[in-house]
Amino acid sequence: MMAGSDSGKRGLDSGMGGPAPKPADSERPIALVGLMGAGKTAVGRLLAARLGRPFADTDALIEAEASCSIADLFAREGEAAFRARERRWVERIPVEMPGHVVALGGGMFVGEENVAQIRASAIAVWLRAQVDTLLERLGPAAAGGRPLLGGGDPRARLAALLADRAPWYGRAHLVIDTDARDAEAVAVAVAAAVAAALAVAAARGGTARSLDGFEGDGLERDGRTRA
Repeated sequence: MMAGSDSGKRGLDSGMGGPAPKPADSERPIALVGLMGAGKTAVGRLLAARLGRPFADTDALIEAEASCSIADLFAREGEAAFRARERRWVERIPVEMPGHVVALGGGMFVGEENVAQIRASAIAVWLRAQVDTLLERLGPAAAGGRPLLGGGDPRARLAALLADRAPWYGRAHLVIDTDARDAEAVAVAVAAAVAAALAVAAARGGTARSLDGFEGDGLERDGRTRA
């Protein structure tokens, strides 16, 4: 299981230690996307500490607003209402979370409107993992508290979700493979990939806000530019 799992998460954390990022870089949030079990919260906390950025977790923020768990929210309001809550947070991220590392709910980087808005306002990084890796990290009670995994075989449901969402996740600016890596190693890889992407953008005469040309395979995984 990935070290530093999602247990005990909070919505917003202040940045930790280290010099403040340069203003051009700090304006744009780093949005971690991917399926449940990808390690977005664990990696996000470590990445935020490494970069001296604040951290936010949209699932925790939604739970705080609703005063209940995601599972209870699904049962009480249904999935459509939950997705509407996520959509409102997509709109709030650039206004309320400049410079943050943000762990996005698994369904937030899905759909043309959400994907376009997140790409325009943040550096999107897909933490990619195989289904078996996701299941191992989620543990034997994978369906517990996970509404989309309930009522069936968790592996089959995860595989279906990955097949459905991978084309959307693949539109992230950067893709980091997380299989056989712990959270610390992934955080190091994300930090390097973001730095490399910003360096390439700067070399092209751009700034932290000129990453439109990057999409999934625009860079090799871990941020190495293609020959």
